[in-house]
Formats: sequence, C-alpha cells, structure tokens
Amino acid sequence: MSALQSTKFLASGWSTLRSESALLSVGRKLTKLFTVTEEEMKATVLKFTAILAVVMAFTASAYAQGLNANKSSFVVPFEFKVGDQVLAPGEYTVSAESEVIKIMSRDGKQHIAQLPKRKIGNGRETQSKLTFKRYGDDYYLAQVWLPDGIGREIKRSRSTATDVAQNATTVEVPGKGR
Repeated sequence: MSALQSTKFLASGWSTLRSESALLSVGRKLTKLFTVTEEEMKATVLKFTAILAVVMAFTASAYAQGLNANKSSFVVPFEFKVGDQVLAPGEYTVSAESEVIKIMSRDGKQHIAQLPKRKIGNGRETQSKLTFKRYGDDYYLAQVWLPDGIGREIKRSRSTATDVAQNATTVEVPGKGR
C-alpha cells in the first residue's frame, strides 16, 4: 500500500478510517446535502415561470400605456398643410415616436412624418390638441399637443408675400375622447 492509502484520518464523530473510505463517506454526505428531488425541481421551475409571467405582464402594460400617451386621434374639418404637403379634411391619428411626429389618415392613404422644430411645455398639459395658424383660407399645422403633456412645434414652409400681408389667426382642434 502507498503512504496515502495507509494514512488514517480522524474526523469528529468518525472512527479511524482509511483514506478511500473517508473520501467516499464525505462524498456521499455532500451528495445527500446537494441532491434535489424531481418534485423540488418542478416546484422551483413553476415558481420561476410564474414570477417571470407577472413581470412580463407588468412590463407590457407599462409599455402600452406609454405608447398611448404619445398618440391621439383628431377630426380636422378643413384642408391643412404640414410642411409642403396638403392633407384633406378628415380623421387623423397623430403620434410622437422618438423625435418624429407621424400623422396618418384613418384610411391610411395619407401619412406624413415630420420632425418638430422644438418642444415646448412642462409636461402638465394632458389635453391633446392640434393648433393651426390660419392665413386667409390656408391652414398650417403649427403645434401638436399629445397626452404626454409636451407640445411640439411644426416648422412651416417659407412664408409667401400674401401670408405676411394677412393677419394670422389661431385655430385649435381638440383630440377625440380616449
């Protein structure tokens, strides 16, 4: 026998053992300590899955509420311009995604993506509305206010001599009820 095999170990509560049997005994005790039954594993997986489902539900709900805060519907009773494009009277959905304002007609045939000139407001305004500047018979979209409380000013195409000569009036179109 080798020197390691003939060495005897003493552990508290254990009688004198040979090294092989001592290591086997310790290994068995550790195995019992860290052994998980199939039922315990299934219960752990079920708990983890339930917690994950609840977290995902809350996350999806918060995400959906955030999307609705940047979206509103409007009925515009007159033809209007956004930049260089002319939109017909009708129902429109206006949304703000990142830094872009998207305007889409209800039928989806007319749509515009526009960068706002700047943002205004303090986030306290919750009434969604579109503000137009009227020059004679022409309406230009000037501001978009969505339920997130931030106003977004729209850059207007260059003024013509007739626009400057005429007085501008402001017209507001409130958003449709939620």
